[in-house]
Amino acid sequence: MLADSWVLILTQHVYEADALQISSHILDKCNAFLSSDKELINTAKKMGLEAYNIVEEESKMREIISS
Repeated sequence: MLADSWVLILTQHVYEADALQISSHILDKCNAFLSSDKELINTAKKMGLEAYNIVEEESKMREIISS
């Protein structure tokens, strides 16, 4: 996971903590990536992840949580 994070840091120009969040999401095969950080959401979406802004998409969050 740390090696994958370094690749993200170098290719996507994200902070270390953000790279770890994305790497752990991919490793754990999560259904949705949740954050309130717009740049992080955009990076996750660019990588093909299903990513949601928890502040802007509250109704979608409720739908995901209830399923």
